[in-house]
Amino acid sequence: MRIKFLIHKVLKDSGVSCGIKEEIPDALEITVRDSENEKYYIYQNFGTEAVSIPVPEGEISWIYGNGSDKLKVYGLAVAKVIV
Repeated sequence: MRIKFLIHKVLKDSGVSCGIKEEIPDALEITVRDSENEKYYIYQNFGTEAVSIPVPEGEISWIYGNGSDKLKVYGLAVAKVIV
């Protein structure tokens, strides 16, 4: 139990969150806060068809992939967002 608590604390303190979004079924979104004004979004599609990525608000730089294209099956996209 102590290890589970420590992992939870590290994730919470680092600003990392992840989850399934209703807008992108069968796809995972991981958000990492680098600073108060900067976040990184990582999208992975685990579904059976391409999905549209809900583009975050702010100044976006696509590190890998492109938000205007559909995310292919098993595709990956990474965005840096300044809010």
